[in-house]
Amino acid sequence: MSVEKTYTEFLREIFHKAYILKSGHTLPIVNSPDYSVEFNGNYVEIVKLEVALNEAKAHTGEVLKTYRENEWRAHTASLHPLKQLPKVLRQKYGLPFCTQAYCKFTEILAQHPVLAETPVKSDEFRTFHLCEAPGGFVVALRDFLGESRIGNWKWRMNTLNPYNEFNNPASMLLDDTIICRNLDKMEFGQDDTGDILNWSVEFILNLPKFHLVTADGSFDVRDEPENQESLVFPLISKEVMIALHCLEPGGNFVFKLFTFFNQETIHLLNKLLHLFYEVVIRKPSCSKASNSEVYVICIGFNGNIDSDCVLTNGYYHKFLDCARFFCIQQENAIRFNLETFNNLSVTEKCFINEKNFEAITHWQELNLNNLDKEKHEIVQILSPWANDSWNIDTNKWQEVIQKGKDLASSKFPSEPVEIYWAMDSLTWLIDAGKPDIVVVKKVDEKAKIRHSLFVNAYLLRESVDKNLVDFAQGPHYAHHVPPKTINESILTVDAFQMDKRSWLELLANLSKHENCVEELRILAGQNNLMLSRFAASIFVLLSVIFNSVQFEETGVIVFKNKLNVDSVLTAAEKYITNLLNAYFGEDEPTEELLRFVPMECFHRSDVYNAISFYNNKKCLDLILSA
Repeated sequence: MSVEKTYTEFLREIFHKAYILKSGHTLPIVNSPDYSVEFNGNYVEIVKLEVALNEAKAHTGEVLKTYRENEWRAHTASLHPLKQLPKVLRQKYGLPFCTQAYCKFTEILAQHPVLAETPVKSDEFRTFHLCEAPGGFVVALRDFLGESRIGNWKWRMNTLNPYNEFNNPASMLLDDTIICRNLDKMEFGQDDTGDILNWSVEFILNLPKFHLVTADGSFDVRDEPENQESLVFPLISKEVMIALHCLEPGGNFVFKLFTFFNQETIHLLNKLLHLFYEVVIRKPSCSKASNSEVYVICIGFNGNIDSDCVLTNGYYHKFLDCARFFCIQQENAIRFNLETFNNLSVTEKCFINEKNFEAITHWQELNLNNLDKEKHEIVQILSPWANDSWNIDTNKWQEVIQKGKDLASSKFPSEPVEIYWAMDSLTWLIDAGKPDIVVVKKVDEKAKIRHSLFVNAYLLRESVDKNLVDFAQGPHYAHHVPPKTINESILTVDAFQMDKRSWLELLANLSKHENCVEELRILAGQNNLMLSRFAASIFVLLSVIFNSVQFEETGVIVFKNKLNVDSVLTAAEKYITNLLNAYFGEDEPTEELLRFVPMECFHRSDVYNAISFYNNKKCLDLILSA
């Protein structure tokens, strides 16, 4: 095998991996008898393709039994011509949020500019981006539209909610760079998880209509690569269902797909052929050649979602031909990876590196004509937890423990911490507008917190078996009525005995003008932490009511020096009382309050640092004591 010749041909192919399933009102004719006759259900030929591809994947599995996974990954990365493309674009154009997803969608838009066209009869361009985190498609579309057009662009974005305490962190991309800046554009669904599989038909039917819907959903199937299609299908079919109900007539839809060997996937694609004017399956050049990822571009929605969608022989053979087209290229890429593993000379490696550089240059020539290099307001503000270790990586755990020993042995600050709230930062509390809160249907009392903004992810993972109790979880056996002390200057409460209603009643009581409490002492056991957004909201309100907070070595939290600004205290009492009346009335609550202060309050470094230091230290104490 000539490496130079094979790799040159490989690079030529990556820029032309597209298959037109439908162009205009008819399908391109393939050599198939009885083109319009209903398909007889014989899937033998397409099953053969699946078997051949799985055999190629199995060879990769054999390699991983002998060699370290990181060695194999480094090798395949070196044979991914556009692996370094995001880095090059960040450096060359100063793009602050350039990812592989950004590059993929930029390429799709360049090849199909109609996706970004504003409809003739509309004065705005509305888009919806499903399973979007961290936000590469949104930023790519913003750059493609440019400054002159973003004024009439209205977008919404969905992803698994990185702030939801009950989501599995291993299932999420925890980068919230886009999210924290654009919370008003996020759609996390009726349960606040962001999981579209939980969306009801009623909820979907109440969503707005859009001119473009994208869906980039997937999850890790490394343990079962041969079952990728069936494992991911429920997610993909839900994406399609949502898109079809949200699209305006004439709208467009782009979604990620993998293989389409299974009958259910074929019938899904068949439905789309009946509902769109044009359907193209494309593998962007910056998508790794050895994986099954492709994107289905559907243009010109006809709106007839209840129409009869019969699978004919002609349509089936079109899918078969398309599957064969992509399978052959993927198998060739896998084979080249295997044949060159630990088998490339220095000269061949230099040749490949040179060709990769040429490919990156060629990609820019093809796709960056519309690039807008203006300021990216979408991504300008970072959250304070952006630099924290959110992603869980076992290899880093020992390093974290080593650093953590210093933190665990250190002491809480001996002096009180003052958290000052300027009046203009309390408009959410003082103005009588709609409160910025998160409310969902009642959460199962047995549900355990699996994720938190306010503690290092490694520490939380190692502490989950220590029976952690959040400040907001409280006792499930009875509602605890907090002390209504008016005349005493020091009040002590036990966090473990407090449920959500108790906390709000306490906050309302402390906000009263006649309340003489100057010091609040919160007793918290070793495993009692502020993990949830509700618990952090409690901390924020207490830091408004009192001028300073101090953490004692015993874990006691002390709030001191009550605020002497009547307008703020009056507003706080009214704000909290309204929440109590709305969500904790006489009837059994049917809704759950998850957050009752704006997310921006958690962005403050003094607030975030105080809560996270307290949680991290207590987690480390628990881990090291065990």
